[in-house]
Amino acid sequence: MMPHNFGRRHALTMGISALAGVSAWSLFRPAVAQDGDAANILAQFAGASLVSDDSRVILDVPATVASGNVVELTVRVDSPMTEASYVAELLVRAHNNAGAKVAKYDFSLPHGVPQVTTRIRLAAISPVQAVTVSAVAKVIEGNVTNFLRAVRQVTVTAGACDG
Repeated sequence: MMPHNFGRRHALTMGISALAGVSAWSLFRPAVAQDGDAANILAQFAGASLVSDDSRVILDVPATVASGNVVELTVRVDSPMTEASYVAELLVRAHNNAGAKVAKYDFSLPHGVPQVTTRIRLAAISPVQAVTVSAVAKVIEGNVTNFLRAVRQVTVTAGACDG
């Protein structure tokens, strides 16, 4: 049996080959945010504050979409938008999506109605998957800051962000 002599060149070649293999794998695997990512985004937004479900946050998104390429959603917060009570920020998240943080919006008092309509992309890892979409509003009421939420499930039959 011949002894193997591993020189620096051989070790360098093996290292580069291994790095190229790992890089190629990361390019072709689906990039999907985990539920922990959505939780971290919420923690950055609300800190340790309690986030409660509230009917003042209206999240309008289809329950089932044939393609995740373009999913229209509207978020509206029932607020008088006065100095005594107004929406300061709005966060939209999609759990199990390629990007858990979909969007963040800032509002000011002259803004009028705290409402946003946009189109988002949703991933489907398996042939049919439910993606949780949530909207969290930061509402200032006097000296109190409240975080109010609406949550909807969207069934995606063909994802936009997978692979």
